[in-house]
Amino acid sequence: MEVKKSQTVDSDRIREYLFACNDSSSPVLFRGLISSWPASQWRVEEMEKIFGTKKVEFRVGHCKKGDEFETECQYVKSTIADFLSWLKQPDVEDKSNPFANFAPNEYYTYADYQYMKEVFGDDDAVLKAVDWSCFGLRGRNGSQSTFWLGSGGAQTHCHYDTYGLNLVAQIDGSKRWALFPPSDSAYLYPTRIPYEESSVFSEVNLRNPDLRRHPLFSKATPYVVTLQPGDVLFVPRHWWHYVECLEPAISINTWVEIEQDNEARVDEALTRTVISSFASHLSEEDRQLRLVNPNETLFSLETNLQLLDHAIDITDHHSTVHDGDAKKREQEGDNDDDADQQQDGRDSPPRKRAKLEDIFSADFIQRIEPMSVEDYLKLRFSEQQAERKGGQSARSSGSSSSSSNLDEEPDAETDNMPSPPTSDYQAVLRDVAQPFDGENHVQPSRASAHRENPTPPDSDSTFSTSSSSVQGEPPIVADQFLFDVLKSLTHPSAISTSRKALFDRVPK
Repeated sequence: MEVKKSQTVDSDRIREYLFACNDSSSPVLFRGLISSWPASQWRVEEMEKIFGTKKVEFRVGHCKKGDEFETECQYVKSTIADFLSWLKQPDVEDKSNPFANFAPNEYYTYADYQYMKEVFGDDDAVLKAVDWSCFGLRGRNGSQSTFWLGSGGAQTHCHYDTYGLNLVAQIDGSKRWALFPPSDSAYLYPTRIPYEESSVFSEVNLRNPDLRRHPLFSKATPYVVTLQPGDVLFVPRHWWHYVECLEPAISINTWVEIEQDNEARVDEALTRTVISSFASHLSEEDRQLRLVNPNETLFSLETNLQLLDHAIDITDHHSTVHDGDAKKREQEGDNDDDADQQQDGRDSPPRKRAKLEDIFSADFIQRIEPMSVEDYLKLRFSEQQAERKGGQSARSSGSSSSSSNLDEEPDAETDNMPSPPTSDYQAVLRDVAQPFDGENHVQPSRASAHRENPTPPDSDSTFSTSSSSVQGEPPIVADQFLFDVLKSLTHPSAISTSRKALFDRVPK
């Protein structure tokens, strides 16, 4: 879709809307605004021209296991040429290809979180092929953007980002997003294990939800949207999202800093300090398997405390300046939004909520409507049924379809995979609607089998004590109880309480 010539796109008005949104705002979809980007012409099969012989890291996951944590995946470094060769041929004959041992109908590969500035260096042609100025973000291009290239079935585990707002441009292929508002956090069982800077993960397997293990998920409100080439999704602050490639796909996103990030940095510094202190008492194997996502760095206690002190200073200084400016405006009687100026070269949000009516009258922007969990379960179930009946698999490329024969004997590996949602999803909903007493909980994972009657976090609870967070039956660790304690200490609401206590002690 292209914006009609008669349709005026006011980029400053769009920017005002983006920065006026808060946690209660809903995601929206922009269509046709990036047709002028050179990057909008990029195609999966032509990416070798853009990357050349550069090697990038791909995350390799097992399609049948569902929504995996990154600690459960494998990682390989590869050229785009090898990736494309694997994508097109079910059986890669060249055994030097790093993907040769991964069948395309069983595994997905994902070059995710590729910071374009790091990958392409000073290649201005590539970096300037992305231009976010149509959203009022002048000067923001590929240097402040992240590149995502995945095969069909590639997925990002459900989480929310602690920093900023997110704009995601779909360049090629299609991706489906399942989003949840911040108010649904208790229903998504938040956890900081495995730890990753600025990411709070959900314990719920969004590809294959188990309402008996996570009954509160039945109260959640999914917002589901499929992005097509040319679409840009706006994800407001702290919105949960689970993402999956429906076919080989390219996306480019940018995270834009906002005022609330100052407090979030304190929370992140506190979380990293607790995690790092705990990790120092674990074996390297336990750290890698359970505690920390790949490529995440933990620091010494001294370094963490310095980072924490720095984050507190910035937040306290910003709060003092902000309060001073507000008092000055009040004394001068100046309540005009024009008082918002850019500070230190960074985008600063307006102080008043933008009126939305005029924006949503345009044909290039649309709201995303919520759906029920029951409808979400129907969607997942129907897709898995179609795959089992041998239809075109969403995981395969256009030239390498995957089918399954229902008469074939399932292999041992398939027997151990999570079962799909029950076809009687209404019965499941009825089950979890009953008062939860721990008796109707499914058998917990091996790692948590020592605990009797595990209970989910209450919607008003500060801490989560569920210990069955890691999908795919992780190895049993000797200090499982300590992991449970750590999860409680690093629960977002516990960290928020710690931050407030810290600032109560900071001299005014």
